[in-house]
Amino acid sequence: MAIKIGVAGTQLIQYAGIALLLYFSLRKIVRDFREKDYVISRTELLFILAPSAVGMMVCMLLRIIMITLEDGVPKMLYERYTILIVVIPAILLLSLLSILYGVKLFQDMICWNREKSGRIVLENQISALQEHMEEMERIYSGIRGMKHDMKNTLAVIQRLSAGEGGGEL
Repeated sequence: MAIKIGVAGTQLIQYAGIALLLYFSLRKIVRDFREKDYVISRTELLFILAPSAVGMMVCMLLRIIMITLEDGVPKMLYERYTILIVVIPAILLLSLLSILYGVKLFQDMICWNREKSGRIVLENQISALQEHMEEMERIYSGIRGMKHDMKNTLAVIQRLSAGEGGGEL
């Protein structure tokens, strides 16, 4: 009876630890998610959830194979292979870290795509402004040429009106 209570208490502590770890991990994800107005597409959602699904499957597999029967007596694999005490939590921790890193990578990809889109828009605006400036330069050049021609024409008209042309006006 004491062993059953001890095993149940140990499992309860493990579940509480896992629940706390997941709670704080999800809280960190929600707090750090910078693009709250971004709508996630189906493929992006699968990209984020794939490591989570793999982690859940590994947990389920470990729970299934953790208890074995030897001579009709249930025994935990921890008793048979003591290295599992370190390996299994390490696998689960790495799974959790891969999920957190996946979300961080996804957020960075969103930011990089927005920056890239903004840079493309700015480059297009710069090229449009350069084309506009070249067009304005051509217009001003034409106006300067017409102004020069008009100045010369007015100078000729003034000379002719002053009587220098002998009636050619």
